[in-house]
Amino acid sequence: MNLVEQFVGFAERKYAMDWAATQRAVVARLNLDLGFEISAYDPWKFPSYWCAPILVGDYVGASTDAILNDTEVFVAGCVGRHLLFGPDEIVGALHGVDEFRSIIDAYDRCRLDRAAGSSFDTRFSTKCLPWMLLLALGTRSVLKQTEQGADYESAMKAIIRVYSCLQMIDDWHDKEEDVARSHWNMWVHEPTADCLAVMGPLLSGSHVSVGRLRPHLLRTALTVQLQDTARELMEVTTFLGYIRSAEQGLPHRPPNPGIPQDAGCLARKRCREMA
Repeated sequence: MNLVEQFVGFAERKYAMDWAATQRAVVARLNLDLGFEISAYDPWKFPSYWCAPILVGDYVGASTDAILNDTEVFVAGCVGRHLLFGPDEIVGALHGVDEFRSIIDAYDRCRLDRAAGSSFDTRFSTKCLPWMLLLALGTRSVLKQTEQGADYESAMKAIIRVYSCLQMIDDWHDKEEDVARSHWNMWVHEPTADCLAVMGPLLSGSHVSVGRLRPHLLRTALTVQLQDTARELMEVTTFLGYIRSAEQGLPHRPPNPGIPQDAGCLARKRCREMA
């Protein structure tokens, strides 16, 4: 049984999760036309749109009502975020959803003209802000019921750190889209060496945070996500290594252990250890 099967079975068995009912509620919450194909965003194809409230809620011992309420909010936010740069009529509908406006504003802060004069860390944190707000909105009911605040804090810290690593992959794949939207993109608007330099610390911090979680499906899911992300980042660093060698007219070779390593070599080493 793969991880998605485990998650779907867990949600249905423990929380009697009705995926179709939640999808219909999302259409209404986002002011979308009833003909909108919400079924495309099911937990099998988009498990990341569903898992956070359920896994965090179960980890901290929240009630079924709180978890199901937050799941509807979270899925609505994920679908809305996906549609934010879609057809004008859908975007107009999203602007009319009060709880979604903060996410729209967060995307506006990612624009290049808003990033001028700030540090790399600030620009990267701003790029992560939309999904950080979404996580907060999608776990509000769970948080209110949390008696052990440390459990919620450690769960969210681990998710945020793993998602921060995933943001590096998203930026890699979204270079053209970000340029078209005039959004800051680390691989487009920053020196490659600076991007590679943050890779190791982010992966290491994520590994530590996930490792501090007690045994639970949340920990399993984040461990798998982090391993997958590390493998993808290793592919990115390897590609950049080939590009750099080609630009210098040199053959691409593995690093010599007797020679000081540059940011790319160090990043690849850390990705290999985590993958």
